[in-house]
Amino acid sequence: MEQHKTAVPGPASPHARPWPLLGHLVPLLRRPLAFMQDARGMGEVAEIRVGTTRAYLVNSPELIKRILVTDADQFADLGNLFERPRKWIGPSVVLVTGEQHQRQRRALQPAFRRTVVEEQVETIRQAVVAAGATWEAGRPLAVRDEMYGLIIRMTYRYLFGADPAPKVLAELVRLLPVVEKGMAFHVINPLPVLSGLPLPSFRRFFQAVDRVNQVMSDAVSLMPQPPGAGFVSAARDAHPGGQAELVRAEATAMLLGAVPNTSAMLTWALHELAAAPGLQQELRDEVRTVTGGRAVTAGDLHALGGTTRFVQEILRLYAPWLITRRTTAPVVLGTVRLPAGALILISLHALHRDPKMFENPDVCDPARWLPGTAQPVPRETFLPFGAGKRRCIGEPLALVELIITVATVLADWEVRPLAARDGGIPRRLATTAVVHPADVPIIPVPCEYQSAPSQGKEP
Repeated sequence: MEQHKTAVPGPASPHARPWPLLGHLVPLLRRPLAFMQDARGMGEVAEIRVGTTRAYLVNSPELIKRILVTDADQFADLGNLFERPRKWIGPSVVLVTGEQHQRQRRALQPAFRRTVVEEQVETIRQAVVAAGATWEAGRPLAVRDEMYGLIIRMTYRYLFGADPAPKVLAELVRLLPVVEKGMAFHVINPLPVLSGLPLPSFRRFFQAVDRVNQVMSDAVSLMPQPPGAGFVSAARDAHPGGQAELVRAEATAMLLGAVPNTSAMLTWALHELAAAPGLQQELRDEVRTVTGGRAVTAGDLHALGGTTRFVQEILRLYAPWLITRRTTAPVVLGTVRLPAGALILISLHALHRDPKMFENPDVCDPARWLPGTAQPVPRETFLPFGAGKRRCIGEPLALVELIITVATVLADWEVRPLAARDGGIPRRLATTAVVHPADVPIIPVPCEYQSAPSQGKEP
């Protein structure tokens, strides 16, 4: 008879020792990246205690594929990371399950087709150029804030077909970090009653959520009926009857999903380029060779191979550190039997930095994505946008935004690190589900293209 066992207890490293009553909640909040990395040594499935709640951290790529793809229906419950935001935002496609999710996704999918996304390339490029026009040569640039504002503008325009008014943009730049940080605590908090405490930080979070919802509601109300092609039109199709509040929920969820993730990836990209001037020049040469000095266009995307591989490497290095699921029935994962309702944790950040899967996993090496490399990357070990039925619907837009932004910046600017400490790469912070860099500026310097196309190693 096949033997099943309980999960291995949580990791015993100093980063991850359980606390009385609180379990692993404190190390999870204090050092989440170190915690998840340590836990990879505890086998395919490690048992974690978050307060009195037992959770199961899944480390095996094969089991992660089962959860997200092969047997996704057995793990269709999304867990706290999605359940609680649904109460604050509404039944967006990213927060609902089952047939409702599939119906809304089918309706929204046309807004994210490749041809539709590529129509936005010039708008994306112009937004980057406009941002660069405000940079001062040699003056430290708060790159994290800059990329945050840039992606808010891009996402708002994609959703509503127009730039946000300056007042609206300033308000979203102020509110979204409050929502992002507050949501990280409230979704992992094992005692929901705590969220009702009258603490100033809690009040700020819920007020910020309400205000973002109102800003999105106002934007939806200004869209014509029918608005024609675009996101709002697709969102109205996703909700028969076109209820404004449900359309607003889709817009809010897209904004909150896109801005923190894409802006963080762009910030990391510029830091990695600043720390690697040779790679930076190789990619700049590629951009100038492909474009001949003109503005980058949608037709150039397929030719920017080195830039695309660099973006893939950024997505590998800085993937979200936590996603959740719950079992819908008793299930066996590997050799571990889990009950119905068991909370499943997956860290894509730890998976992408596993030395068993990736050679020199902490090194930014775009060449690992070249065809025919000595250590090809198995598909199930690279999941920056998730997998299966719930793969990120905004993936095509995010990829184009990343590639076009990097190419446009490199065409006009050289970026340099402010300090050489740690190779110029900021400390990784996981105060939210997104891995952010510490708030370290870079130095932008206008570049004049003088070098010939690189004859060295292809990036």
